[in-house]
Amino acid sequence: MRNPYVVTPFEGIVAGLPEGVEVKYHEGCAGLALHDAIPATTETGVGEPGWVCAIYSHEEQDKIIDTPVRSIRVTETNIFLADQAFDDVRTRFTAKFKGKLVPREKDQRFRFGLTVYGQAFFGNGTPEVHGEVDLKAGVAHEIEVEFRNIRGPADGDEAESLVNLGPGLRLGGAEVLPEQSVEEAAAIAKDVDLAIVVVGLNGDLETEGYDRIHLELPGRTNERVAKVAAGSAVTMPWIDQVAGLVQAWYLGNETGNAIADVLFGKVNPSGKMSMTFPKRLEDVPSYGHLSPQNGIVRYSEDFKQLVRNGIITRLIVDTPLALAMHGLSYTTFKYGEAKVSASSSSNDFSVTVTVSVTNTGSVAGSEAQLKAFKKAKNLAPGKTEEVQFTLDRYAVSYWDDIVHRWRADKGTYIFRVGRSTVEVESETTFEVEKAFEWNGL
Repeated sequence: MRNPYVVTPFEGIVAGLPEGVEVKYHEGCAGLALHDAIPATTETGVGEPGWVCAIYSHEEQDKIIDTPVRSIRVTETNIFLADQAFDDVRTRFTAKFKGKLVPREKDQRFRFGLTVYGQAFFGNGTPEVHGEVDLKAGVAHEIEVEFRNIRGPADGDEAESLVNLGPGLRLGGAEVLPEQSVEEAAAIAKDVDLAIVVVGLNGDLETEGYDRIHLELPGRTNERVAKVAAGSAVTMPWIDQVAGLVQAWYLGNETGNAIADVLFGKVNPSGKMSMTFPKRLEDVPSYGHLSPQNGIVRYSEDFKQLVRNGIITRLIVDTPLALAMHGLSYTTFKYGEAKVSASSSSNDFSVTVTVSVTNTGSVAGSEAQLKAFKKAKNLAPGKTEEVQFTLDRYAVSYWDDIVHRWRADKGTYIFRVGRSTVEVESETTFEVEKAFEWNGL
């Protein structure tokens, strides 16, 4: 499904700046697993965006029938050929896609990337293959891709096979950046008052159908950030070299405007990390068994390694890159003394804790506590708000693998209030006077 509009980070940042500010832009390096699909840069030859898809059936001898079964305009270069679209097409078919590239403003070296029933399609099939051409300024270069659903025999096989279950193709492309592009971006950064670097992952790197096997940012991204400086987790070896970091996650259509609002102080950020970012892949609890073996996924973590602890409890050489519940703001907050106002010990267990939160800074802001999902929202400077948490039996229970029931042990429990799992501002205790077990939700 295509968005009706998208505000890119560049567009949002430029729009958020006051008049008279000069903006310099440089891509620096490519940061994609696959080349971007190119629907916006193709047209059918008669002025319409997209390209023409003509479907041809094959004769018994596998010869293509000259007249297409149908011919339609498609606006994407990332295409699934759904089964229901071919009711009147024979078992063997060919799809021909034709169009023209929108003329470039300058001569450029251009790299195409093509994958069929492949990495763009949930990790199945072919990797992306590349080819480079020189594009002339002002020329509408013609492009054509021919797709057949006949797959040649694999090594050791005698017969070909047909791809009938959701075959597809993706044509991408981009200008080839010179080797010195990172250095060019760094040179621009030295000549400006402030450098904003936007990096991250996308839908090619984070999607259904396969798992990432590393935490690295793509290509030369780390090198670019480090030289210019001189949201799923990624390693950030340059973290101590940058003045600030906004983890923006995936924000949808308004990504650019949302990032700009935070960068320029229109909105005071109040988010908290919902997970711990490790410094390296080896510090992930599931390291060593990330992928299934013979169709079996082994879960060797115990309950103490869940995110509710905030800190991975097994041996870690380095402290995490960012702890769960970490989050900075343009203001500061002070926590009062946590008080337990009610508790019980039964299958209807609940405990209520109250703590005051005061904005001690100069701008309004929000402070969130994630254990019970409470937030002191838009707190004005100098104002105090009492936040009340009601914790249910999940807060004191764990799953007992032996008896296959939830279990809460008798004892004294500590309730800590803080900005993150290591910045504790206040704490109190409560008692579970009698152990209990339970099933269900």
